[in-house]
Amino acid sequence: MKSPQAEALAEKSWATGEEYQRIAALWVLNDISSNKLPEYLQKAIEDGRHFVLKNAHQIQELVEP
Repeated sequence: MKSPQAEALAEKSWATGEEYQRIAALWVLNDISSNKLPEYLQKAIEDGRHFVLKNAHQIQELVEP
């Protein structure tokens, strides 16, 4: 839907520390073509959890073919 609040809400979701909230945040940032996506992809790598990493790698493949 690309709401004007999408980026801020994605960042709030990330800040919860919950695995699936972080995954959703990454996809929202990707969907809205946020300039903050590279920062959060790096944070996903630092997070290190399997599914967070898996989704970050999937997004990276879409962004950097």
